Amino acid sequence: VLMTNEAARRVNVFLCGGTKHTNMLHSFFDPTDLRAVVVNWEEGAWNLIRHLHEEIAAAPSDQKGRALLDEILRYPGVPSRWRNAGTTMPPLLTVIFRKDERTIRFFSTFTRFGTPRDITLDELRIECTFPADDATAELCRSLAR
Repeated sequence: VLMTNEAARRVNVFLCGGTKHTNMLHSFFDPTDLRAVVVNWEEGAWNLIRHLHEEIAAAPSDQKGRALLDEILRYPGVPSRWRNAGTTMPPLLTVIFRKDERTIRFFSTFTRFGTPRDITLDELRIECTFPADDATAELCRSLAR
């Protein structure tokens, strides 16, 4: 994820003062960034790694994708077994964050254009994140004010 909207920025600021990386994979895997507040980090990180593996499999000559995978896999605590793609991904990614005594839950869906007629669309992926419970929805509403 290279671009986020204002809502994602506000949630990231709430959770950890903002992310220090421009790439959300780095933010999610860096123990000094978002990873520090993710309760179910291994589950979420494994799903994100599988997405990256899928992107590389779809474009094997993409050196940027391979370089990103190598960078991500070098973070501390990343299991070596994640070097291989593994099984198919579930349709939803659920991430649970904890800040102080507050737990917030989101689920995400990923969309991509299956048969694009434009090279620009071929590389476009859209992640939509939604509050997974009422408390998280209320927090999001308060951050939007």
